[in-house]
Amino acid sequence: MRKKLEAKLGLWGVFVARNALWVILVTLAACVLLGTQLSNFRLDTTIESHFHPDDPVLLEFEAYQDLFGRDATAIVALKPAGGVFTTDFLKTLRTIHERIENRNYKAHFLKMFV
Repeated sequence: MRKKLEAKLGLWGVFVARNALWVILVTLAACVLLGTQLSNFRLDTTIESHFHPDDPVLLEFEAYQDLFGRDATAIVALKPAGGVFTTDFLKTLRTIHERIENRNYKAHFLKMFV
């Protein structure tokens, strides 16, 4: 089997060497055609995507998340014109912080980073 594989790879090498321009053009065309569809590519890496909707393990996991919260994160980035340590910005930051804390989310608002 190894000799057959080596022979096939040898033939492929000879083909590529004799038709280098065509191989390069076909490879570039394939890359361009596949690349045009990258905006439609979606990769779902959530735990839920690995289970059927009615899987008992998934149902227990969702019950656990309802009880203890989810691991979603929201980040608010602010860039004030006058600097971070001005009185006006700190008042605005406190207002934003209080509004976020007062929302009725299942997840807990843990920390504020500036």
